[in-house]
Amino acid sequence: MAFKLFSFRKTFRPTRNSRVTLSRSGLGYSYRMGPVRWTKNARGGRTTTVNTPIKGLTYRKYRR
Repeated sequence: MAFKLFSFRKTFRPTRNSRVTLSRSGLGYSYRMGPVRWTKNARGGRTTTVNTPIKGLTYRKYRR
């Protein structure tokens, strides 16, 4: 059984539409422009998310 000794996450916003997150796993970032958001997580996965005007309807594409 593995025990997690500590967790760490620091998030800051260099611009109004972007976010950078530093954690124990590494560095991740996201950028938003209108209804589209591009994200790269600390493990290298990339996600593109498109929000629609219809409540609850979102298109999401994940790439490794």
